[in-house]
This record gives sequence, structure tokens and C-alpha cells, in this order.
Amino acid sequence: MKRPAPPALPKRSTPFVLTSLDDEANLAGVSIIDSVLVAQHVQSVTIAEALFKQTSFNNSQFLGLHATDVRFESCDLTEVVFERSNLRRVEFIGCRLIGFQAPKARFTDMLFKGCNGPGAQFWKSQWKTIRFENCVLNDADFQEADLSGVVFSKCDLRNAKMAGAKLAGANLCGSKIDGLKVGVDELRGAIVDYEQAMSIVRLLGITVQFE
Repeated sequence: MKRPAPPALPKRSTPFVLTSLDDEANLAGVSIIDSVLVAQHVQSVTIAEALFKQTSFNNSQFLGLHATDVRFESCDLTEVVFERSNLRRVEFIGCRLIGFQAPKARFTDMLFKGCNGPGAQFWKSQWKTIRFENCVLNDADFQEADLSGVVFSKCDLRNAKMAGAKLAGANLCGSKIDGLKVGVDELRGAIVDYEQAMSIVRLLGITVQFE
């Protein structure tokens, strides 16, 4: 499967500490390190060619965020809201995404790697060329999301909600899917391994008899 295109990060930028953001702020070509941006409530922020490292965004709301070529590395995005946001060529590496919310968002060419996001909410979001690697996503909400072609590699998807989601071409191989909230229609076209297939059979209440 096609891998997400990596972000074009700033080649030369002096790292600095950021303490606040304003509505319609525009950040470009910056490296933000060891910053605390807690409880920010902003709209229409634009971020391009930026690195955020070891930065806390706890309990912040970014409505209508536009982010292109951005990496969040070892950041804390607990209870952060990215509602109706548009993210392209963005990476989340080793981030805390507990209770993270991105409903009705659009994601293109994105990598989530080693992230901890139980209970994250992505309902009615749209995904294109996305890869999750070694992420904890138990109890996450993907209801009515378009997950066509999304790769979940070695992730914890136990009890995740995917009712009404589009999973055609989505690859779940190697991930934990016990208790996955999903139906036959949503699973049509999804890619699973043998162990997952048996788990899905149990989810659907089907008894397989081996003679």
C-alpha cells in the first residue's frame, strides 16, 4: 500500500518557546520546543512547515485548523479538539492523544506512530493515505468515518466504534480488534488476517464447527 508522503519540515529554524496563540494566527517555518499551550481556544489557525516537540496542548480547541507539513513529536494533546480541521502531510510521533477529538476533519498523507489515544474521537472524519503504527486506540470512535485504504499496523483497536464507517481497502492485519463495534456492511472490503477473521466471526455471533 502507498505510504503517506512525509512532511516538508523547516531545514533551518531557531527553536523557540511559544506561550499562546491568537485567532487566525499563521505559523510557518518554525520549530516550537518545550512549550505549554494549555487551554487555548482559537479559530482558523494556519500552520505550515513546522515542528512541535515536547509541547503540551492540553484541553485546547483549534476550530478550523489548517496544517500542512507539520510534525508533532512527543507532544501532549490530551482532550484537544481539532474540529472541522484540514491536515495534510502531518505526523504525530509518540504523542499522547487521550480523549483527542477531530470530528468532521479531513486528513491526507498522515502518519500516527507510537501514539497513545484511548477514547480518541474521529467520527465523520475523512482519511486519505493514512497509516497508524503501534498506536493505542482502544475505545476510539471512528463512526461514520471514511477509512478507505487506512492502514492500522500493530494497533490496539479493542472496543473501537466503527459503525457506519467505510473500510474498503482498510488493512487491520496485526492489530487487536476484540470487541470492535462494527457490522458486516462496514467490513466489506476490509483486509484482515486469519486470527482477526475468527474474532470477527465471534463478534457476529457465528459458530464455526470443525469436523
